[in-house]
Amino acid sequence: MLSRKTKVRLYVAIIRPTLTYGCEAWTTTKQVERNLRTIEHRVWRKICGPVFDETMGNWRRRYNRELYYMLDLAPVTSFIKSQRIQWLGHIMRRRENKVVRGALEWKPQDKGQEVSDDIYFVKQYVHNACGTMALIHSVANNRDKIQLEDGILKRFLDEGQNMSPSDRGEMLTKAEDIINTHREIAIEGQTQPPEPEDNVPYHFVAFVCKDGCLYELDGGKFDPINHGSTTPDSLLEDTVSLVQEKYVVKDPDSIYFSLLALSNICDAY
Repeated sequence: MLSRKTKVRLYVAIIRPTLTYGCEAWTTTKQVERNLRTIEHRVWRKICGPVFDETMGNWRRRYNRELYYMLDLAPVTSFIKSQRIQWLGHIMRRRENKVVRGALEWKPQDKGQEVSDDIYFVKQYVHNACGTMALIHSVANNRDKIQLEDGILKRFLDEGQNMSPSDRGEMLTKAEDIINTHREIAIEGQTQPPEPEDNVPYHFVAFVCKDGCLYELDGGKFDPINHGSTTPDSLLEDTVSLVQEKYVVKDPDSIYFSLLALSNICDAY
């Protein structure tokens, strides 16, 4: 008889890698993610077994929330995201003349969305730092309204002004002052911050208005995403509508959505 701890180790070492083999290059859909989660939950229930419900007076299978609490494992979808980030880091460490690096940086000509040259975009190579990335994107693309004093953020933005998004991301991985500040602020919160290698099922992105367009800035994506026209006055309303259509509608019962606005305090009263 194998212990539960041994079964979890077998799952992590054999079943999950087999289930997600080559996931770094997958083009996953919502249906694929649902199928993966279904398979994962079946395996987890085999590991944990049923539970006796004293209220109903019979045995029942464990709920998903009970499985997450008992096994303390990240969802398979989060594991796939972490594998993609690791693969991206592997590619970025290759020399610029390598084919895989060129394929990552290549952009199709005269096709697809239009992205303003004034957008300040940073690729994310630092794990579990999406909140800091969102803040950097928000400030960097509003410097006409925000006067930064001399400091680590202003220095970083100035030095990366003429760099590519990938080079900015590389520079951020070496910016010890920003990384240390991120860590200091993280531990001041009410909850324990995750470890750098943890798979966290939550994510922050930034929405900004630039040159009359609403941009979604996510350092984990290839490029900024242009969601159409907006204005500084309608930015909040347009962003809320977009978030509802793109995120909330897919899981309307979730309580894990949050929205922060970078605003002039004087205009709020």
